[in-house]
Amino acid sequence: MNKHLKINNIQNIDDCCVLVSAQVLHECDFFKGHFQEQAILPGIAQVDFVINLASQIFGINKLYFGNIPQLKFKKVILPNDDIEIKIINNNNTITFEISVNNQVASQGKIKYE
Repeated sequence: MNKHLKINNIQNIDDCCVLVSAQVLHECDFFKGHFQEQAILPGIAQVDFVINLASQIFGINKLYFGNIPQLKFKKVILPNDDIEIKIINNNNTITFEISVNNQVASQGKIKYE
């Protein structure tokens, strides 16, 4: 993840909740070709960030992630944006919210076995 995200801080809120402060690096491969006029972070990249972080922090095998019953994108994330990712692990479900400048950019739920 080091070529995509620069992790600034990981704060444990409690046993099942963390808050990750990071910067989306401009050299992130996900920006290539998405789009020529203005690079924006694709939604699949945001989901990938959450799955990778949840796997590392909570020790969940990435192969166990499957169903995404809820996903909403509200604001674009640009190269070099500072983001906060709140991740809650509860009942085989990862609930997340990614914010830019205290505004929700995306949120959703990802189920795992």
